[in-house]
Amino acid sequence: MRSVPIVSLLLLACLAVDGQEGKPLFRTLRVGMKIRYKSTMRTTTEAKGDFKKSGGERTKGKEKTLEIYERGWTETVLGIKSGQGHLAERKYEVSTKGTAKAASMPSKPDSVERTGINGKLVYLLRGPGSVGLGVKSGTLEGEEESELKFLEHLYVLIPEEAVKTGQSWEPDGAKVAKALYEGLWDDTNFKVRAKCTYKGNDKVAGRACARIQVAFQSDVAQFGEIPEIHTEYTGTILVATDSGVILGYDLTGPLTMKGRSKDATSQTDWLIEGTRTMSLRGEVLEEGTELEGGTMEVPQ
Repeated sequence: MRSVPIVSLLLLACLAVDGQEGKPLFRTLRVGMKIRYKSTMRTTTEAKGDFKKSGGERTKGKEKTLEIYERGWTETVLGIKSGQGHLAERKYEVSTKGTAKAASMPSKPDSVERTGINGKLVYLLRGPGSVGLGVKSGTLEGEEESELKFLEHLYVLIPEEAVKTGQSWEPDGAKVAKALYEGLWDDTNFKVRAKCTYKGNDKVAGRACARIQVAFQSDVAQFGEIPEIHTEYTGTILVATDSGVILGYDLTGPLTMKGRSKDATSQTDWLIEGTRTMSLRGEVLEEGTELEGGTMEVPQ
């Protein structure tokens, strides 16, 4: 089954400021800017119906699963070019996946393994309307690219217009869905509804940040090999007021997937229900220099 990103979000806000004074929060990067990040994603699910166990055999019934991804990386802006975007290098000092499966929901992983990008350099190329990933040595095999792109996709929440405390905006759902599901998107099977509100200010690692409240819902209709998918997230995103860089988020919500397993003699409906919680914190280590320059070529 083709992997479908279920965790990326949202697009550009389209609500004017109505002449009232506000703060511009759009991102302003500089060549050489360096940020250290730590993130955690915890997912609990219950599978019902006919599903595959490890080893490939099929079983009917229920199975509860816990997955925890923990990652730590340093991101450095290598190049910026007007109209083309920017190139960043991510050094993943830590990238692990913990898992557990049982008849009752596990409270902690049974095993923790390093993922394929642990200790590697990953390059992120942000272009107009696109996000590309590459690895200097090896591949991204075994990694969910939508998860590695998640932070970058969150920038579509930030309006180009200045915003003031208490102001809300609702992104265009079709544009959001197109960004969220990339090449899989069409205007029939993908629907997204979202709302964002500037709630005030906080601090992350001593840096002033705007606190943006987020609520969104995404629905994918079943078609081809793609199962029916429903996701919701609520929470906050923290955006540095001096640079527009995201330095934190705390998001949580339910997820549901429905599908049908087929073999030579029968077909069985299956259902997966669960909850996903994600958090991230960042710290600016170096401010960077020029607003444009550096390299846009991924090192070979």
